[in-house]
Amino acid sequence: MRATLLMAILLSTLLFSCGDEDVSPYDVPVAVANAFLEQYPDATQLNWEKVGNDYEAGFNIISTITTATDTTVDTTAYKVLFSPSTELLKYKYATDTTDLPTAAQTYIENNYSGYKTTVAEYIKDYTSSPDTIFYQARVSRVTQQRTLTSQLIFSEDGQVQDQEVRSYWE
Repeated sequence: MRATLLMAILLSTLLFSCGDEDVSPYDVPVAVANAFLEQYPDATQLNWEKVGNDYEAGFNIISTITTATDTTVDTTAYKVLFSPSTELLKYKYATDTTDLPTAAQTYIENNYSGYKTTVAEYIKDYTSSPDTIFYQARVSRVTQQRTLTSQLIFSEDGQVQDQEVRSYWE
């Protein structure tokens, strides 16, 4: 059964993969694919990319929230980065812009007047000691000539981070 599930995920990866950076699911080590499946058995729309020597999986998780009066289906986009030895290096998921730390929201309001936060992401990085939580935000403003976009990184407490120290994870 596990082999059938792995084959189904690998085939779905073929259907949803595109672009020059994508990796064929056949090029993902079985141990890495199995480690992914163990941690994210409900993943849908899986695609793989090779990032340096590591393997990045992009996928969605669908959750259903049922209350006494309503049922809501929510899809959350995730990315995880595994080493070839199956170590989970970091993961991120899309979150609501209102989930950014208050200090981050204040920084954006004060330094990016007229911009709107279009993307917010929660990230946990296991490569630093201790494990680090941070947030990414993409802010945009449309002018008559073009769209201006900035990518910002914030610590867990909402302090802006130097992108020379921590780079934005696409």
